[in-house]
Amino acid sequence: MTRPIPLAAGVLALVALSLTPSTHAIPVAPPASVDIVYASGNPVPNAGVTDSGIPDGAIWTSFGSPGVDDSGNITFVGHWKAGSVRATAIFAGSIDSPAQIVKVGQAGADGTGVEGGDPYKSFYDPFFVGGGKIGFLAKTGVPRQPAITGLYTNAYDGDSKVTSIALVGDTDDFGDTIKTITSVVGLQGEENTVFFATGTVDALENRGTLWRVSNSLSRLRHVLRQGDTITSDALTTPTTLTSFAALKSHSGSPAQGLGAVKASSSLAVAPIEIVTPAGKCVGIVNEIGETYFNLFTKVPDDNGDSFTALGLPTQAPNGDLYFVGTQKGPDYTTSDNTGIYYSSDFEHRTAYRAFGKGDILSDLDGLLTIASLKDPVVSDTAGSAFLCTIADKLLHAGTVNTSNNLCLCALGHVAARKGTQAPDAPEGANFGSITSVIFPPKAYGPVFLAGLVKNVAGITSANATGIWGVDSTGATRCFLRQGDTIGGKTLKSFTALKASALCPSQARVYNSSAEVYFNAVFTDHTTAILRLNVPHVVPAT
Repeated sequence: MTRPIPLAAGVLALVALSLTPSTHAIPVAPPASVDIVYASGNPVPNAGVTDSGIPDGAIWTSFGSPGVDDSGNITFVGHWKAGSVRATAIFAGSIDSPAQIVKVGQAGADGTGVEGGDPYKSFYDPFFVGGGKIGFLAKTGVPRQPAITGLYTNAYDGDSKVTSIALVGDTDDFGDTIKTITSVVGLQGEENTVFFATGTVDALENRGTLWRVSNSLSRLRHVLRQGDTITSDALTTPTTLTSFAALKSHSGSPAQGLGAVKASSSLAVAPIEIVTPAGKCVGIVNEIGETYFNLFTKVPDDNGDSFTALGLPTQAPNGDLYFVGTQKGPDYTTSDNTGIYYSSDFEHRTAYRAFGKGDILSDLDGLLTIASLKDPVVSDTAGSAFLCTIADKLLHAGTVNTSNNLCLCALGHVAARKGTQAPDAPEGANFGSITSVIFPPKAYGPVFLAGLVKNVAGITSANATGIWGVDSTGATRCFLRQGDTIGGKTLKSFTALKASALCPSQARVYNSSAEVYFNAVFTDHTTAILRLNVPHVVPAT
């Protein structure tokens, strides 16, 4: 089931997942830059245009979290005013001219696009589902009545009308009442596939269900449901699914996005331990609803090693699966039993340990080792990156503590370490936190949110938070920091690299051009959506 990769002399080898910057094509992309996409007080695109729904003279007042796709489109909840008229609406379309799709107060849609339901009361952050079409969660209702949460899209109607996919209170195919819609994700493929998870109530118990809807489906199809029978080549007998975790965000990388599922069988649901051939497993579900559950805990390989814990997996663009796993057996001890694994042949239960606990970080002074790891992020060109904590080994005993024990590893070396000098910051300004990591397609390396230690080297709450990343030389640079001047305005604060409520697994904030979008507030109290252009691979011509 697993075949450990030897690490020469115990030194961390990132060859399996990373390439050095020298392998990238030239010419080199320009340096990082930041620009204002929309700002409060500026005119709303299409204002005054017939059938736009936006009156002449409308200006922006504020913005929700932006989402982008790989075709140059953007979607977000926008707030505008025109004289005494104010509105909250979902916008989507090209960045130069996004259209207003629906707004608060407008009648909600049913499953055929007929706007005859209760009016929209509020919106969650919208997301793309392919072909420039969007999905979104919204609350509808009338005054003094409880609001109803529903899932909507404009992807499945020939005239791009908004239709409902599911509403809390609906009866599903099993005759159960949908109690909650817990998470949702859109896959940007030809099928315009939307997956979403629900909690339902039947006569006996609450049941969690993962659903799929797409262009080729005339109705919802269930993918996983508590109580389903699970069969696998890894198991001698079928087992029953009692719980699953799907469409969740990753530890350390909430904005990266996720296309995979983590499941538990009825034979081992923590903290219960039952001696059986099966246990927890990691799995995937693809765009057409096929599921694969072949990497189980408690199923030993030829060496007698087996997983005891499996983290939430993620998939690389080439289909490889990556996850944090813990093993026990003849080849492992408590000092090296947790690592990051990848599987290039997932259907056949083959997983490889790339690096993990106990490996030495050779480019840190003092032969320091990995003590724990967070979920990795994976790129299509440059490899992977992950956050880890470190521990002393052999030399400089006692020098590692909570002020300096967190590292970001990428591209074969340590890209950033808590408690050390932050690039492009005043001398003596050290990283105090590294909180969120993404790895956009075509980027030379990861992009991460970090905070500097305050009250040292002129660092205060007004200039401590920033975005760093790796440039075309492989060096870590600061791309943006509080206090920077952007478009003639001074940046007061920003919200970036965050997961969105109820769609935490959606990769919304970046696109394949290595552009990252986020919200900002300036010292003049205006708000904006900003675009960070990350240094990225430019194909040779």
